[in-house]
Amino acid sequence: MRAESALRLASDPALAAGLRRSTADLLAVAARADAAMTALRPDLAGALDDPVRAMTGRLELLSGEPETIVHGDFQAKNLLSTPGGGIVTVDWSDAYVHPHLGDLYLLLREGRKQGRVESVRIEALPELFAHEAGTDPRVVTDQLVTGGLCWTMNALRWVVEIGVHAVPVSREWIDELVTDLRGLAAIRVAGSSPFAGRAHGADRRAEVHGDGERRHQGGEGEERGRLPGAVEEKSSE
Repeated sequence: MRAESALRLASDPALAAGLRRSTADLLAVAARADAAMTALRPDLAGALDDPVRAMTGRLELLSGEPETIVHGDFQAKNLLSTPGGGIVTVDWSDAYVHPHLGDLYLLLREGRKQGRVESVRIEALPELFAHEAGTDPRVVTDQLVTGGLCWTMNALRWVVEIGVHAVPVSREWIDELVTDLRGLAAIRVAGSSPFAGRAHGADRRAEVHGDGERRHQGGEGEERGRLPGAVEEKSSE
């Protein structure tokens, strides 16, 4: 898919130009997320400082890497099986062009959260992807971290700007998203996996607060800790 995307973009420069997302565009999303989150949760003021710095530096480093099409919401609900055993990806409304691997990050994140991918196996997948794509595994893991920062920042922006009003239970996802961003920002070694040794789910939400406080202000049951399909909304809107 990545090779096909590169060929498609090369054959249609106008399409690539129209879909390209710049570093400034992605950092504008971070600024919106920070402003809305701080207004909603003053206790989290400054919590995004490190993630934004990490995101800025990583985006600049990726500027010379080959671009591809980023779906933007690459998870199971948008992947349909075909009778022949193939997979069709639907809902491209949030797609854009960038070198990062946010789609792969999101797919692995979802698989890990649902217990469908074991930790040992998930560590091997980036290297397998690099082999299939013919690139350096260290570049792939760096693209994963950058993509994780971009996707998670946009998810947080949606929650604090829209989700808390449209889907009240989404208020509970703020701590988890901030913790994810902090964890991604803390990865300093080139080629380090964004999933190495990291907890997930409810156990991580408390990490946002030094006193271990967990905030649960919304609904109950299986809704807890799940991100909405509405995160599909374009980050530029």
